[in-house]
Amino acid sequence: MTANDIAALLSTHPAIALVCFNGAKAGELFRRHVTQSRELRCLLLPSTSPANATLSLDDKLRCWRVIRRACAA
Repeated sequence: MTANDIAALLSTHPAIALVCFNGAKAGELFRRHVTQSRELRCLLLPSTSPANATLSLDDKLRCWRVIRRACAA
């Protein structure tokens, strides 16, 4: 498996200021594999996987709506 070149994406698109992670594993992999040269706001959100049964769908939606608020600010 080959990971996407997120560092290149971020350097090509300097307007990207917010990166959201679909679960803790995604955030962990980003921190481990992506070297960035600028500050980014990073949000760890609950996994949308059905295997993540600790939250109801409504609770997950409430958490994920933070993206809309963050982008509107």
